[in-house]
Amino acid sequence: MRELTLVIPGLLWPAESVAAVSDDLALPALSALLATESIARQPVRPLEHLLAGAWGLDPARAPCAALRLAGSGGAPGRDVWMCADPAHLRFARESLVLADNHELMVTDDEAAAIVATLNETFADVGAFSVGAAGEWYLRLAAMPEIETHPVSAVLGRNIETWLPAGPQAKPWRRLINELQMLLHGHAANAAREATGTPTINTLWLWGQGALDDAVPRRFDAVLAHHALARGLAVCSGGTAAPLPPRYAEPGAGHTLALIEHLDYAALTQNAAAWRAGLMEVEADWLAPALHALKSGALSRLRLVLTGDHACLDLACARPAWWRFWRQGVLLENFVQRHAAP
Repeated sequence: MRELTLVIPGLLWPAESVAAVSDDLALPALSALLATESIARQPVRPLEHLLAGAWGLDPARAPCAALRLAGSGGAPGRDVWMCADPAHLRFARESLVLADNHELMVTDDEAAAIVATLNETFADVGAFSVGAAGEWYLRLAAMPEIETHPVSAVLGRNIETWLPAGPQAKPWRRLINELQMLLHGHAANAAREATGTPTINTLWLWGQGALDDAVPRRFDAVLAHHALARGLAVCSGGTAAPLPPRYAEPGAGHTLALIEHLDYAALTQNAAAWRAGLMEVEADWLAPALHALKSGALSRLRLVLTGDHACLDLACARPAWWRFWRQGVLLENFVQRHAAP
C-alpha cells in the first residue's frame, strides 16, 4: 500500500481575484483532482500549526522551535527552545508590518556577529544561536508563559495583534523592544543600511517549548525542505528527506510531501510568481501523482490545500478514478464554492 499526501500551501488564491490570476492556465490534473467528492475543511492556520496538527499535536503548544532544530540536524535535547527569527519592520499605512528572511538574505558573517552581541547583552535571558540551516534560536532556562505566532502568520500584517500575549507578555514585549534598540545600532546593520539593504531591526520570537513528550507517528516518510516538517518526521520515528524536484514513486506506507512553490508568492500576493509556481506543481507533481493513482501505483492520494480563508483536505481514492466520465472542476469555481470567505 502506498499513500501520498501532498500539502500545498498557498494554492487557494483569494476568491475575488482567482479567476483573473489563473485565467488561461492549463491545469488538467488539478482540475481532475478538484472533482473529488471527499472534501473536508480544516481550521485556517499558519503552515507551522497545520504541520503540528497533522502529527496530532496541539498547534498552540507544539514545541516548534525544538522540532525545527531537530529537523535541521540539531540536538535540542530536553531544553526549552524558542525561534528567534531575524526580521525587518517597516511602516505601511501608519502601522508596523513584518518582512522575513526571504527579503533579508542574512549572511553567515552577519548572523555570527549579531548573535555574539546578543549573547553578550542578554546572557540573563538565554543563549542565542544559529542552526545549521541558518535559522536563529534562543535557548531558555524555563518555559515562558506566553502565546506566540509563527512568522508566516504575520508577514505583511500589522504586528500589534501578533505580539506575545499571556501572563508573562509584558516582560517579553519589553525584551523585544530592547532587542530592537540593540539591533538599530549594530555595525552589521549600519553596513546593510549603507548599501540600501533592509536592516535586521527585530527578532520574531515564537514556537517555545521542549521535546518532553513523544511525537505521534502519523507518516512513514516526509519529503520537505521545511525544517519543521522534517523535525516532526524524525522525532516521530519516520524518515525525512529533501523534496525532490518532481514526483517520484514513494515507498510503502504513508508519505507526506510538502510543496512550497506557491506559499511565499501567495503570502506576498505576487501573481506572476504564483502562476509560474502553479504550472510547476501541475507538471511536476499533480499530473504524475494522478497518473500513479489511476495506474494503481498509489492506493490513495490526499491534497491539503491552503489559502487566506480556507484549508481543505481532499481525499482521492483509486476506485473513483475509473469513472472516466467525471468532469473536472476549474480552480476558480472550486475556490468560489469551497474557499471563499
